[in-house]
Amino acid sequence: FTFKIITKPEVKIKNYKGLGIKPEEIKVTKDEIDHEIGHLLEEYTELVTKEGEVKNGDVAVIDFEGFKDGKPFDGGKGENYSLEIGSNTFIPGFEEQVIGMKTGEEKDLTVSFPEDYGVEDLKGQPVIFKVKVNEIKEKVTRELDKEFFEDLAMEGVDSKETLEKEVEENIKADNENKYIDHLLEEVAKNVEVDIPQEMVDEETTRLLGRFEQQMAMQGISLDIYYQFTKSSEEDLRKQMDKEAYQNVLYRLMLEEIMNLEKIEVSQEEASKEAEELAKKYKMDKEDFLKQFGGLEMIQYDLEMHKVIDLLKELNK
Repeated sequence: FTFKIITKPEVKIKNYKGLGIKPEEIKVTKDEIDHEIGHLLEEYTELVTKEGEVKNGDVAVIDFEGFKDGKPFDGGKGENYSLEIGSNTFIPGFEEQVIGMKTGEEKDLTVSFPEDYGVEDLKGQPVIFKVKVNEIKEKVTRELDKEFFEDLAMEGVDSKETLEKEVEENIKADNENKYIDHLLEEVAKNVEVDIPQEMVDEETTRLLGRFEQQMAMQGISLDIYYQFTKSSEEDLRKQMDKEAYQNVLYRLMLEEIMNLEKIEVSQEEASKEAEELAKKYKMDKEDFLKQFGGLEMIQYDLEMHKVIDLLKELNK
């Protein structure tokens, strides 16, 4: 047997103090707040079942199965898939042919995969999709009413005024995050470290898993995503490689600063934080810890926050 053990690389930081990176004064305008509220109303748009035909902008709930030369091909089947017409998420020509179909109607759609499609056997090939429309839904714009605030489920938000305040705080938080990203980027320029590719690959796998969960929440499997974005897992991993490397670099950098500055978080501090977070998310503490990854992860998270807070003070 041959074992390859990846050890934590040595991190050298030339400087992480006095870089003169100051946060900008944040002034949130009414237009910015209204713009974000408009996004929320759009995000929480209600889908209401309608009669009649599928129109552009509607969501058609469909069953579909693709056939090439009369035989089904892998990844070409879906049931009760919610397809927004006009989103251009499916093969060119697919959505256009769904327009005009009625609930319960079945139809064969003839389309061709693009020449640069990711699956060799399907590149430029004509296929037939057997499609059935199970339901048609149209978007209905929401109002700033009691039902909308209940759907938002934001603590303390139950009126237009409280929503505007919450949105303002979120905009400020986003700006704060951009400042922190800039700060970490500048500190990272002073770091020397040889990161093993295996660490980057592991982080890429984590990012890929998170992306898969996000797709699943929308009812989309990765196979279907690859089919209709003309991509593959390899393509997706390449897209995530830069973010994965940066995540690993920042983590190693912050851990080294934590050691240099002797920053520690006790179990008591972590336990108290877990209680507060569990209360915030209306969960049992033990259940919250299971989902978060245990008390050790809470400790680590608090340590990273303390390091970032210190960096902000050291670099004003």
